[in-house]
Amino acid sequence: MTHHRELSMQQLARLEGSKIAITGANSMVGRAVYAELARYSTHLYPIYHNHYELLHPGDALEAVRSMDYVVHCAGYN
Repeated sequence: MTHHRELSMQQLARLEGSKIAITGANSMVGRAVYAELARYSTHLYPIYHNHYELLHPGDALEAVRSMDYVVHCAGYN
């Protein structure tokens, strides 16, 4: 069963103009999150594993330093 919930107007107002990083944006979950947030015209910044090594604190911080929000969808194999 799939559950889908629309964001409320109050939630959308908080996201408007925000910079949102999405780790794992090339994975199944990350792609779905990216697609959903893209509907609301936010500034999305996909974080791909081949650009940053998120297991290293310096790389992780560099990837999200200027973001307002981070949605962490990356997994580790």
